[in-house]
Amino acid sequence: MSPNPPTTPSELSEQLPLAKELDRAGLDWFHVPNGGSRQGGREGALLKSAGVKAGVPGVLILSASSGAPGGTALELKRTDGTLADVAREQWRGLARVEAKGFRAIVAFGWRDAIERLRSLGYVF
Repeated sequence: MSPNPPTTPSELSEQLPLAKELDRAGLDWFHVPNGGSRQGGREGALLKSAGVKAGVPGVLILSASSGAPGGTALELKRTDGTLADVAREQWRGLARVEAKGFRAIVAFGWRDAIERLRSLGYVF
């Protein structure tokens, strides 16, 4: 165990309560597990050949809302994150889904994600 454990929850620990809230709201959504480290280049190469794409937003909400008639793509970051934490490929991925009619948002922690989704007309 590290002598100085992180005080900010990881993206995964933020994703878990977000998932619970999205399910509770009855939204049609899914998580794209593109992140994380891959042990060795072999697994990464296999996933890439199977269709994993860099920059794809981590959460895709297929349900429409008043502010997101085509659905929403959400990139979730840690609560202490900044827009500088969004990689260039992730910005490109958000732009790609916006060009297809989705709203694209970045949120910092699950509570921020819920508030941003509420501002788009989703009901929780």
